Amino acid sequence: MKEDEYQATVVSIVPWVIAERKVGIYPGYFTIPAYEEPLSTPINKMRPQVLHVGESKHFVYVGEDRPDISVPTSPASMARAIVQDYIDSMIEVKDGLAPGLFFFPERIESKDVAAKYPNELKFHKDKQMNWFRALLILADDDWNKYHKHTVISDLQRKVAQLMGLKKDWLSIVEAEPPITCPVCNSLISPKAIVCPHCRLVLQPEIYKTYQFAKEI
Repeated sequence: MKEDEYQATVVSIVPWVIAERKVGIYPGYFTIPAYEEPLSTPINKMRPQVLHVGESKHFVYVGEDRPDISVPTSPASMARAIVQDYIDSMIEVKDGLAPGLFFFPERIESKDVAAKYPNELKFHKDKQMNWFRALLILADDDWNKYHKHTVISDLQRKVAQLMGLKKDWLSIVEAEPPITCPVCNSLISPKAIVCPHCRLVLQPEIYKTYQFAKEI
């Protein structure tokens, strides 16, 4: 068997870069470019991104006087771990809702995926679209409940942009940068009236407008 035949293939229709690191595994860093075709691309014309995965290995310590033992991990097992670990790291993943990332226990080229596995490709495309919708529903719910831009993730903004949607929560409100107290050099809010660290009155005119209860 040729070396390149003993491989598995991770297939991605996820529209952003995927980078997975497996600590203790060699090779243990796997990157898949973003899938860049329009979401409306027909199944038979899709060319997903693919990552060919060979055998990996990890080393087991067995004692000071003995060399570490090399333990192989099959291509299929490694591909399965890449897919499952990435999916498990995402929010709103459940039955029928997941990123479009899957694998085959064989080497297959991007141009051949749609022709050879159209049903699998459609299945995962539908799952990803359902996941996108769930992310948007969650974003809408959180926005209606809290009305804060900080409750919306970059992932949800990316999905809305990919789907050409206009949402009130799409914009990002930048926080005002902190300022430095001229006396104690602490970083403080630009809206602070009194430095919370050294008690310097930073805005005297505003400070005068406040009344404080006397200690009893």
